Amino acid sequence: MTGNDRPVGVVIATRDRAGSLAVTLRRLLALPEKPPVIVADNASSDGTRAMIAERFPEVRVLALPVNRGALARNDAVRALDMPYVAFSDDDSWWEPGALDTAARLLDAHPRLGLLSARTLVGPADAPDPLNDSLAASPLGPAADLPGTQVLGFLGCAAVRIPAAPPDGPGSTHRRPQDRAADSRTRPCPGRVRPRASAAACGRPYDCASARSRRRGT
Repeated sequence: MTGNDRPVGVVIATRDRAGSLAVTLRRLLALPEKPPVIVADNASSDGTRAMIAERFPEVRVLALPVNRGALARNDAVRALDMPYVAFSDDDSWWEPGALDTAARLLDAHPRLGLLSARTLVGPADAPDPLNDSLAASPLGPAADLPGTQVLGFLGCAAVRIPAAPPDGPGSTHRRPQDRAADSRTRPCPGRVRPRASAAACGRPYDCASARSRRRGT
């Protein structure tokens, strides 16, 4: 999905990490899906906002007056106003084609509310240990979902349906069946709670193109 057909936007929360954020934004803006990107800046003092304005004018900045920590993601989700939201950290990004894959899966599976992607770390693309943990979830697979049902997810490697569209319950940004779906995801502090089941991109469903990358420490 490219051009004007962009159902997935990207949310980043950051504070005083201008250098790594610049790397992430460069990679996100180079994606073929051309996703809208919004950065919730937690009152940075290192010139983060000026850097974005100068180098990435197409990126929207939500300038928060205080450090709201992970709660800044909620503010950005509400401001983004997109059918689907992908989360990144200021040192992580998505593979080309991953957001397109996520949108197609969410469109095709009415009960699906969140996709937890495979995550690769560092220059060697080492698999994050959490990949196997999520794939081994005790909830197991479901016939109407594309992967293993999970109880949690990595905050920088998930694509989901916003729990509460900014324009209210009648919004076209949520499928009617999603509003009645059961939740099988654990609400994480500072993150918007999904309203439907979640699936991991991992064994037995290897969503190889829907994956994210993180810089190694």
